[in-house]
Formats: sequence, structure tokens, C-alpha cells
Amino acid sequence: MDEIGLGLIGYSLIAKTHSLAWINFRQFFSSKYRPRLVGVCGRNTRATGEFARLNGYKRNYRDWRDLIRDPDVTVLDNCAPPNVHSEPSIEAAEAGKAVICEKPLGRSAEEAYEMYRAVAKTSQVHMTGFNRRFIPALLLARDLKQAGRLGRINHIVATMYNIEFGEGFGRPSIPLIWPFRREVAGHGAIGDVGAHIIDLIRFTVGEITSVSAAADTVVKERPLPDDPSRSGKVDVDDTVAGCLRLSEGAIGTISVSWLPVGIKDYMTLEVYGSRGSFKFSMERPNELELFLHDEDMRTEGFRTVLCDSRVHPLAGNFWPDQAGSYGYEQTFISEIAHFASALERGVQIESPGATFYDGYMACLIADELVASANDGKWHPVQPAPKL
Repeated sequence: MDEIGLGLIGYSLIAKTHSLAWINFRQFFSSKYRPRLVGVCGRNTRATGEFARLNGYKRNYRDWRDLIRDPDVTVLDNCAPPNVHSEPSIEAAEAGKAVICEKPLGRSAEEAYEMYRAVAKTSQVHMTGFNRRFIPALLLARDLKQAGRLGRINHIVATMYNIEFGEGFGRPSIPLIWPFRREVAGHGAIGDVGAHIIDLIRFTVGEITSVSAAADTVVKERPLPDDPSRSGKVDVDDTVAGCLRLSEGAIGTISVSWLPVGIKDYMTLEVYGSRGSFKFSMERPNELELFLHDEDMRTEGFRTVLCDSRVHPLAGNFWPDQAGSYGYEQTFISEIAHFASALERGVQIESPGATFYDGYMACLIADELVASANDGKWHPVQPAPKL
């Protein structure tokens, strides 16, 4: 049996979910590959050492270059902050290793496109970590849209409200950690959590062609992590609201924030067409609220479609028909299984997976939303070409 020699950068929650997925994906998906957890890398060697011990990695690196040089590493899984996405991912691909990199792919569209351009030239398998593409309810919604069941899409409403701590980033006492620093993160909420909903609009509905937005940094200063008696400036967005135009003529709105209290992962997508509509919420990830025109007007109306049975792609790989069988954990397992399948078949990432170009597109749209918020104008989304 072939082995995947896994090298992981990062030791945060996302690194944990990726590790869990690598360890478990063969329980649910057929694969000739067995993952071998070779090494983990991070600046805090004590934290990475503990991470390696708990998750079964054999080696612990402080410098990502040493991780990439390890001959046992055949795949790089990059779960580092955005400022550590570009250089390691490019060097790994140029060293003959496949790469999966978390979103946002880069701190800017320019950086993300350079990653895409450089890695694509190596012909190595590469994937952007948009795990929410692997939600069965959204796959159903996408299939209905592509089959024309919804008719002409007229309007969409998209939201992404996600907090990182118990009371959200609205607390001014939260230190000036890396998500609040442009040099590390690129953008704030629109890049960190908003990338998901931007990508899902593209994935389920179509391309975004122009944007207009407003943005605000609500908490403008935060205590320095090393000296809480002093404060530093927050130079990224806390909240962004915008208007969108899509390639097939639809208009819509997008609202993104990491401040709201009382919610944990409120990601919603509402799509309204001339023949049908759907509503999805991450708070109920196994359900799709669906309306399709019926010949009998007396029975028309939205109905709840449960997408956790074995007839739904991906859901059937887990605990089908057991009520609420598919959630956050399963999206990552399905994502890693998709990546491993591409490696096994020797092909580039196909739908529903996201390529580095998809990662670039999400960064480009985030860039234009922030630029619009700065100058108050509509901004066209004009992507660089695919290679």
C-alpha cells in the first residue's frame, strides 16, 4: 500500500481538524493511500511538540524549510497564518510535493495569484482548503441550480458571522493577535471568515462580476500580547457589508463580521430564482430549505429537505439516515479524501474541490470589497487568466 508522507505547518484548531481528517478519512472513503504523519512545524516548539505527541507525528520542526527538505514528506498541508502560505507552498511544490493550503490563500489577490501561477507550473496537485464545499445540502443546491431547476437567478443574500472566542472579537480586551494585523492576515473578517461565503457564492450560483461595499474597524486598538499595558492599532476590517452583481444578471448582498455575540457559525446563503429558491444555514447543516414550482398551487411552499441520507453524495459515506450525521468534522474528512483521491488518480483537483485559482478568486473579490469600502465606488472583478 502506498503512503502519503504528511508534513503539516500549524498547530491551531484548523491544524487539528486537518490532522483528524488525515487520520480518519480511510475509514469512510476507499483509498490505496495510508497517511504517515511525518512532521509538524511551528514557531512554538513546545506547542508543536505537544501537538506532535497527541496526534502521532514523528518529528517536530521549527523551520518550515526543514520540514519541506524532509525526504519522507510527500504532501504539505499548510494550516499556518496567511503570511506563511505563499513561500512554503511554492517551495514544496517546486520540490515535488503536493500541496493543500488553507484559506485565505494569500494576503492579497496578487500574492494568491503568484502562488497559483508558481504551483500550477510544477504540475503538482494543489488544493485550497474550502471545506464547506463538501456539505451535501450545498451540493444539492448547486446541482439544482446547474440543472436549471431554479430558473433565472434574480437575487441572493449571503451572510457569514463567526466568532473566534466565547464572546467574539468585539471584546476590546482580546490582544492584538495575528488576525488583527494586515502584515500577517492581509484582511480581517472578510478574508478570515468571509472567504468561505465568497467561495460558496461562486461555487453554487456563479461568478461575481462587480462589488460595492462599506467596512468598519470597530475595535481600533488592542492590548499588545507581550505587554498588555500598551496597545497597538488594528489595521484590518471587523465587519463588511456589500452589494454584488453576478455574471448571469443576479444582484445580491453580502454581510461578514467576526464581532456578533450570541452566535457561533452563522453562515447563510439564500438564492431566489424565477422557478425556485433555496435557503441554507450552517446552524442546520443537514437541511436545505427548498421551493420549486409545483403544478398544484395549493401545495406550493418551502419544504425542508434532509440531506443526511445515503442518496446524497458524501453523506452516505458516514452515518446515513441517523439524523444529523454530517457536520463540521465530516466536511474536513471529505475534503482530505477528495485531495487523496486526486493524488491516487494522478489528476488535478476537480469539483467540488477548490484549486489555487479558486483561492485566488476569493482573495480578488475580498480585495475589491475592501477597495470599494475605501473609495465608495463600484469595483469590477477582473481576474487574471487561468494558466
